[in-house]
Amino acid sequence: MILAVAGKFPPNDYIDGRYNSPPEGLKSNLGRMPVVTIGEESVGQSLAIYLYLALENGLAGNSNLETAQILSIFEHIKEMNTAYRTVVPPGTEPTPEAHEKWFNSGATDVLGTADSSQRSSRYFKWWLGRIEQSLDTEGYAVGNKLSAADIALYYAFAEELKDNESKENLPKWSREPFGSKLKVSSELENYPRIKSSIQAVANNENFIKWLSLRGIQEF
Repeated sequence: MILAVAGKFPPNDYIDGRYNSPPEGLKSNLGRMPVVTIGEESVGQSLAIYLYLALENGLAGNSNLETAQILSIFEHIKEMNTAYRTVVPPGTEPTPEAHEKWFNSGATDVLGTADSSQRSSRYFKWWLGRIEQSLDTEGYAVGNKLSAADIALYYAFAEELKDNESKENLPKWSREPFGSKLKVSSELENYPRIKSSIQAVANNENFIKWLSLRGIQEF
């Protein structure tokens, strides 16, 4: 998504090798995907790749401080996703009970010092409440322009695969954020900073173009 927002599209600007392990260059990620290869060099690990692409494409903020703030949002989202998997294990369809627990229960201390005694019950509303407070107020997650932080928030809360973008028989719940785009979209109405950040990505002309071109996603 970073490359899309930057106006770079395969195959002219880069080769998208996500679906096939490259014959060499995997050592930077201990023989595994993902890896980004630049000439004879490579970078492994998702966060390192994320940072490299953001820096190379002007999406890493206006200063070192903003770059660090962008990375902190990435880590918040990572923690949130880990919490979700304690409620809905990977690869399983969320039950109504699991969705009720994730979206409508749990810790409510969204201001001030976090209550460590509620750590194990930090669910959707806690994460969004806390992330909302951490964002800037100018329509973007960090600073006064679009950054990789906005893209990360879009991916977490708005990315979905429509029927014509997914493999055959891939269930709808697995193609939507937290198993329900409807529930997430409804909740986002309560978090205007997150919603504005996501909308900044959704309105980006290059991103809109990429969505129209990306086709079936083989994962």
